[in-house]
Amino acid sequence: MTEIVNCLYTEAQYKKLLTFSFENGEFQSKGEFLASAIFNLTTYDGGLDNFFVDKIINICEAINNKTTFEFIKDADNYTWYIAILNMKFFESKLNWGTSIRGAWWEDKIIINSCGLYLEEGDDGYTDDAEDGRWNQLLKITIQGKHVDAFFRAVINFYRE
Repeated sequence: MTEIVNCLYTEAQYKKLLTFSFENGEFQSKGEFLASAIFNLTTYDGGLDNFFVDKIINICEAINNKTTFEFIKDADNYTWYIAILNMKFFESKLNWGTSIRGAWWEDKIIINSCGLYLEEGDDGYTDDAEDGRWNQLLKITIQGKHVDAFFRAVINFYRE
């Protein structure tokens, strides 16, 4: 396992990590990639991966923009918001004080992924894999304002 303890990447650097990993992975779509590599979903169905990730991205954007109360005014958004926030991925990444409806990102989050690949020269890169890319579990700890930057990068990566 490679661990980046205090990942202080900019939004652009996170996006570069996501793009490099997607382009060097075996995914058919960005939705499949994010479902597996970031949100730890297992569906074995690219269509479902895309469907769930689309819902998740909208919710991540509402959390990042601190517009969750406006977002959940729509009944469908409300149902998905409550369901998605109860997924295992979000369990340790959110705080909501006394109301889940006003959730915000924790100040420190950990991303565990077997689908993120570091480029040569990045912290933690190893060239032990036969295909020249790193292929073990990558554990990234992100803190402070970099948590918002990470999720902005995920949102923008998916939408482009």
